[in-house]
Amino acid sequence: MQSALAYILKESFESVDIEVSLVVYNHNADILEVNRENYRKVIAATIAQGKTCFASAFNCVGKILRDKGIVGKKTNLTPPSLSRAGSTTILTFFSISGEKEGGDRYEEVVIGLMTDGKHTTKNNVTVAFNALSADLKAAKCKKTTFHTIGFTNQHNFKALDVLRKMG
Repeated sequence: MQSALAYILKESFESVDIEVSLVVYNHNADILEVNRENYRKVIAATIAQGKTCFASAFNCVGKILRDKGIVGKKTNLTPPSLSRAGSTTILTFFSISGEKEGGDRYEEVVIGLMTDGKHTTKNNVTVAFNALSADLKAAKCKKTTFHTIGFTNQHNFKALDVLRKMG
């Protein structure tokens, strides 16, 4: 998973028009600060282990969308912190294509979910899924795309396909 993630980030950072947010999650989610210079080091320090909680990942992506003004109002909520000792990965990409009054206009939001398993926590994934789905429908951009990548035979293909169709 780390080599695939490194490749995606490398390609993304080659364009000055793409802004990247990297979320790692297991039972909680956290936004990792990555840029063209540090992404390889950040990825190498991130080890996949622990539970898989799509609810925490979806809530964190929703927070990013709100904080960037893509949907709704900015929130002061901070997602629960995550120990960097274990994670799965979700990426959000924002393509900036120009400016409008009050700031940047995002042409497209692309979310890539990479997982090595299926939702395994008691957090309500349906509520988080519905909230993220509503956020994507209300997004202030021309297009939203949701890519899913399941590693290992333990991922739930049907669930990932539903997510893919959300974008």
